[in-house]
Amino acid sequence: KAAGAELLLVPNGSPYRRGVRDERMAVIAEVAAAHGCTAADVIGPRRHTRLYVARKAAVRAVYERFPGDTISMLGRLFDRDHTTILHALKDRA
Repeated sequence: KAAGAELLLVPNGSPYRRGVRDERMAVIAEVAAAHGCTAADVIGPRRHTRLYVARKAAVRAVYERFPGDTISMLGRLFDRDHTTILHALKDRA
């Protein structure tokens, strides 16, 4: 096992290598700040319009910044079903 390759758990228990999740969370936090909320708000369960728009923008930002991530990986990161991620990516508003 390489140094720094410990596993972290996201809220639903899926594994990410140390640093991998942190990079994606930094992108989420950046988008969230631009929308006036926190990364925890974006990943959280609330469905207010302001948070939905921020979440959709964060999904797109992570998807574009890390093209090797699968839709399922993004679903685990955002604690959402992969079809919700697909919908966020299709919706260009």
